[in-house]
Amino acid sequence: MDWLENLAAFAGDRLLRVKGFLHPPEQPGLAVLVQGVGTLFSPMVPMPRGPRTPEALVVILRDLELEAVRQMTPDAPAWISRLSGNRLHCAGTD
Repeated sequence: MDWLENLAAFAGDRLLRVKGFLHPPEQPGLAVLVQGVGTLFSPMVPMPRGPRTPEALVVILRDLELEAVRQMTPDAPAWISRLSGNRLHCAGTD
């Protein structure tokens, strides 16, 4: 989970929220629940992985562009959503 520590150090007070599931490769039947507010993270909670348990993290940042986060971890798939007026615009990378 070095990536989360690096993200917290990189973003500082611009990191608002992190939540989601990770699938540890060494434990194929488990998912790990990740939750954080600001730079404070709850202990990760292992739980049984079901067929509908996604492997994804939602990271909410303030005043930080996707490109800056992408440079921190260039191999990670990243999506960005922006609120413009009352519409949510999403763009991804592949």
